[in-house]
Amino acid sequence: MTVKIQQRGYRTLFNYVTSQKKGTFHAIARRVAPRFQPPVYLFLHLCFCATTFAVALLCWYSFWVHTALLAAVASASIWHGGSYYFEVFARRYHEQLLPQTSPRKDVQY
Repeated sequence: MTVKIQQRGYRTLFNYVTSQKKGTFHAIARRVAPRFQPPVYLFLHLCFCATTFAVALLCWYSFWVHTALLAAVASASIWHGGSYYFEVFARRYHEQLLPQTSPRKDVQY
């Protein structure tokens, strides 16, 4: 299976994560020999999945945890969306002001 994936040039999550130069996996994988990177990746993936499943289970059984998680996700979405729009509109406004702030030729000092 691995040979077929490599021959066809498919990009897998493992290839993507190991090619990144930042992130949790890179910080751990650079301390491990290359031949041990697949088992380390599988272990980290297992830990991430188990943590995610535990949070989902906790949300299933606790109304308040579920509500807090939804509020946190909604707040983060609003914050990031607002930050994006503020940055984009500020940049456009600044670009509109640049031609107006150039010195006029008819004004003498």
